[in-house]
Amino acid sequence: ATIIKVDSDTNKPVAGAVLVIKDSTGKEIDRFTTTTEPYVLKDIADGTYTVEEEKAPAGYEKTDETYEFTISDTNNKAEITIENTPIEKLVNILKVDAETGNPLSGATLVVKDSDGNVVEEFVTTEEAHTITDLKDGEYTVEEVKAPDGYKKSDEVYTFTISDETPTALIIFENNEIVDVPFTGSNKSLISTIFGTVLLISGVGFVYYNGKKQEVK
Repeated sequence: ATIIKVDSDTNKPVAGAVLVIKDSTGKEIDRFTTTTEPYVLKDIADGTYTVEEEKAPAGYEKTDETYEFTISDTNNKAEITIENTPIEKLVNILKVDAETGNPLSGATLVVKDSDGNVVEEFVTTEEAHTITDLKDGEYTVEEVKAPDGYKKSDEVYTFTISDETPTALIIFENNEIVDVPFTGSNKSLISTIFGTVLLISGVGFVYYNGKKQEVK
């Protein structure tokens, strides 16, 4: 029996899976770790056998499927191809209003890896932005440009991607720019300043007139 483990997307051989072969009574007759070369099981007795995955290769989902093959005088060779689906590794990033939680478009964000290399730079929309095919490691998300009407955030968000945590969700908040309203107190302050200016001008005028009268 020839057994090979492959990537379900590319059909390329995958190393690192632990497979177990059992006979029809459930007795284990062989156990091995896959390589990129086919595994050949020789000199086995006639009968029906199963192949199961005990441990998935790194970066792949474990398959629960049981593969079966039969060996006999008329069927003395079997080829078993066992597929593994890659673990999908991605991050979803959503920009929102800090007060309302509503999605915000127009912010420019940059995602970097642990070495500071730019993985992707994008402008937010009202939908979450998805980055796929991430390698295992730690990443950061920073804001380069704030949405119109909002303060630029100096916060740096960090997330980690691995087989144990293959996906991440980042909700990036922005605070709205608040205009100071023109209230009665503002008017009073301006009136006070204006009145003071007039008063000073009046004093100067009286003083000037007084000087003119002394000259005469």
